[in-house]
Amino acid sequence: MTGYSKKFALNKTPNFLQGEATETETKKRIRTKLEHLKPFTEIIVNYRKDKTPYKCEVKIIPLYKDRVTHFLAIEKKSCLIPLYEKLHLFFLCTFYFWLFINQRGFNK
Repeated sequence: MTGYSKKFALNKTPNFLQGEATETETKKRIRTKLEHLKPFTEIIVNYRKDKTPYKCEVKIIPLYKDRVTHFLAIEKKSCLIPLYEKLHLFFLCTFYFWLFINQRGFNK
């Protein structure tokens, strides 16, 4: 997804993936959540090696050995659908379900 090799990314913080379109507020929320030493998920704009931006969901999990020693960051491509698309899909599915029921004769 990023274009970077595993060898390059290992033991680095995800900061090297951030760029111009990465929101300052998102970075602040991540820093605050890291201080709480609890697992969390955040949506962020990162950059590939070729400098193209992409939106992703990053899950950060603290790793313990008596205390927090490392953080594991797992990134997956975000497939967030804007609200209007979700509503459109919901109404479309409802309409087709209604058609299916009426064709089967359940409204008699």
